[in-house]
Amino acid sequence: EFTIAPDAINPGVHALRAQLRDAGGNQLATTSTVTFYTQRPLALTTSAGGTVNLSGPLTLQAANVSPNIGAVEFVLVDANDPAKRLSLGTAAPQDGVAVLEVPNIQEAANSLLPGQTEGWNLQVIATAPGLSPDSPPLGESNTLNLSVQPLPSNPLNLAPEQMTAVTGEQID
Repeated sequence: EFTIAPDAINPGVHALRAQLRDAGGNQLATTSTVTFYTQRPLALTTSAGGTVNLSGPLTLQAANVSPNIGAVEFVLVDANDPAKRLSLGTAAPQDGVAVLEVPNIQEAANSLLPGQTEGWNLQVIATAPGLSPDSPPLGESNTLNLSVQPLPSNPLNLAPEQMTAVTGEQID
């Protein structure tokens, strides 16, 4: 009996064959080759640890990335309709962690589901694409549930007294 520890080997296609040998090292029997595929379970978090009432910049981290994974893609998903997806971008891993800086999670949410005034319930996942379009991913993360605050009604994010200088009119 031989147990394979997927975290101990790089993700991808592997082949395994067993041989029976005598004390002199002579091969007495062999099994057929078994091909198997391993994936790396990526651990997805936010840098601040928070996932509720998010606004502005957001840093996503995917840990447990093996050395043979070239990039990790971060995808924003509509929690109510998983078919609606938006790629937030890709990041090359360093020291087993891929980090993606999202400049404004509210704007990303609005790109995925425009015009919502109450905010968004979304999910984010991280995936390490396979070696070819036909092969499964080298790594997949847990699903991270996010609640995102609505975009401010004042897109310039200026206080009313600051708007006087911009528009020339006093706004109450």
